Amino acid sequence: MVICETEDEVQKYWDQLLEGGMALMELGSYSWSPKYGWVQDKYGVTWQLFLGEKTSEQKIIPTLMFIHQNNGKAKEAMELYTKTFPNSNIGNILTYGAGSEGHDSPEPADNVQHAHFVIDNYSLFCMDNSYDHQFDFNEGISLVVMTDDQQQTDHYWNTFTADGGRESMCGWLKDKYGMSWQIVPKRLIQLMNDADREKAYKVVQAMMKMQKIIIQDLEDAYNS
Repeated sequence: MVICETEDEVQKYWDQLLEGGMALMELGSYSWSPKYGWVQDKYGVTWQLFLGEKTSEQKIIPTLMFIHQNNGKAKEAMELYTKTFPNSNIGNILTYGAGSEGHDSPEPADNVQHAHFVIDNYSLFCMDNSYDHQFDFNEGISLVVMTDDQQQTDHYWNTFTADGGRESMCGWLKDKYGMSWQIVPKRLIQLMNDADREKAYKVVQAMMKMQKIIIQDLEDAYNS
C-alpha cells in the first residue's frame, strides 16, 4: 500500500507501475478513497495506490491478505504478531459488517475489511477476503527480523514455528498462516561481511546447514 498525498502522485505511480503490468482494480474513486487503484507490476508484485491520510510515517506499508484457509484469521494473526514483538499494537479495524444494518457482502460480518497494526514500531495493514485468488502467501515475500542475540532468535523462531508453523533452512520459516519470516541474528551479517573472506566463507557454509541460526556455531566456524 502506497499512501499518496495528491491525485497527481497516485496517477504518476499508477502510470509507471502499470507499464508492462496489469490492473487488478481500475484506478478510480471508491468509498474508501477518492483515488485508488490496485496494480500488478511487470515483476508480479502488487501495489495498492491510495489517496488518503497517513496512519504512520511510513509511505509504503506491507499489506497481508488472509484468503483460502486463512480467511477470517486476520484478527487472530494481528493478535499473535503484536503479542510476539515489543512496541506493538493493533490500530483501527474495519469489519465488513461495521456501520451497516443490511450486510450484503459475501464476507462474514466479523471479517476484517481493512486493519492497521504495528509490530516493533513498523506498520502493516491486513484484510480478510473470501475470493478464490490464484495466489497466497509464499516465499516470494518475507519479513526479516534482525535479532540481537540467541535468546531473541529462539523466541521468534519458537513462536512462529509453533502450532502449525514450519521450519525451513538458513533462518527461514513459515508461521501457521503460511507467512514467511527470516529470523536473522545481526551477528550473522557481521561475520558474513568480515574482511577475512576465508573466515566469512566458513560462516556462510555453516549457515547453509542450519535451520534456526545458532550464533555460537557461527562463531565456532569463524574461528576454526
